[in-house]
Amino acid sequence: MAISLPLILSRTAFITALIVIMGLSLMPNAYDPILSVWDKAKHFAAFFFLTALFHKAWPMRPAFLKKCLLLVLYGLLVESLQTLTPDRHFSLLDLLANAAGIVAFACAMRMQSVVVER
Repeated sequence: MAISLPLILSRTAFITALIVIMGLSLMPNAYDPILSVWDKAKHFAAFFFLTALFHKAWPMRPAFLKKCLLLVLYGLLVESLQTLTPDRHFSLLDLLANAAGIVAFACAMRMQSVVVER
């Protein structure tokens, strides 16, 4: 079964985003290139974007709820790994901002489906 070029590009973009977000999350705060933006907004935006990419990269499987759960677990992994760095720490508020980004994308998808059905 061949995979189409758009799917390959979407999957590459999703995996690249996972790696970039992990790298940015673990680098020392002194080198954070996006320090001027409020921290929770960065978490929200990153996970909204990741959810969109995940949904585009694997549109049929796994089920959308499973994708959301996997991204929450990814956020938990990132926060846990931050405890191993000298100037980062685990934050429940960061996890909440991550989850809010995921839920916001889910709501946007739901709103889109309601509009399309009409």
